[in-house]
Amino acid sequence: MARKIIGLSLSFCIGEIIRGKRNVNDVVAIVTATKCATLEDFEYVIERYCKSYFDWKSAPELAKTTALHFWHSGMIEQPRLSQDDGIGPNMCEEDEREFGSRWWVYADEFEEKMHYVLPERQQI
Repeated sequence: MARKIIGLSLSFCIGEIIRGKRNVNDVVAIVTATKCATLEDFEYVIERYCKSYFDWKSAPELAKTTALHFWHSGMIEQPRLSQDDGIGPNMCEEDEREFGSRWWVYADEFEEKMHYVLPERQQI
């Protein structure tokens, strides 16, 4: 069984998932710098990303479906909704060699490496 992972960027993590670099079933959360209080806000961001990011532009429906899967599953964590003093963790250079990018961290190492505690509903 693969270790569970947490993504640190909505745009880059969804891009890696739709390219097949990451398995959506291995991801337990994506911590993002977005500040979307409503589904309507999140859908607006998705539409912008589909026009801005290469991976999203190449498969906009898949990107949208994947991002909405995480939203509706309660797996999108947005520290900016509850913190005025920062955006939470945004990259993990320590694990870049492990994952081939700096946008992922193992779920069981997340709090220690990122110095951030996920809300109870998303803890592993």
